[in-house]
Amino acid sequence: MQAYPLLISGLPNSDTLQVWQKNGIRCLLNVSGIDIFELYPDYNLAAFTVAQFTFADIFTLAPPVEATALADSDLGSLYVQLTDSHQRQALLAAVQCLQAQLQNRIPTSVFCHRGQGRSPLVAAAAYQHFYQETGQQAIARILAQHRPAVFTRLSLSALHWCASQLPT
Repeated sequence: MQAYPLLISGLPNSDTLQVWQKNGIRCLLNVSGIDIFELYPDYNLAAFTVAQFTFADIFTLAPPVEATALADSDLGSLYVQLTDSHQRQALLAAVQCLQAQLQNRIPTSVFCHRGQGRSPLVAAAAYQHFYQETGQQAIARILAQHRPAVFTRLSLSALHWCASQLPT
């Protein structure tokens, strides 16, 4: 299955938004925790469908790890232990939103504050399900597309948790 363009980034500025609009990006998936309408009150975002999800950036607080850490037996429980249900449901909703954009072939930009933790995680979880691939394959796809992405033990746990929550 071929996905339409997916950009992963940090917070865009108004010039970036213009470029995205000219390049056909139609959906903005904001996981930065900062309301994009408050960031750019004078920018007309009507050309975009905007989806915003708020969950804490706890993923880049630890050192990066290799994707092979996905095999650890306690991996799935770490994310659940360190987050509340609201945080988990917001992450899952963001992943499901991005999956819908991929399935409907809508060019999308997913972004968080720095483009290192939350947006790559949401993209990896959506890719894992969309392409029916392993977590390692989804992470490799993200790292090939967006080099600033950082995956920590906690983000791997969240990726594992997302996979367990999504229908097969």
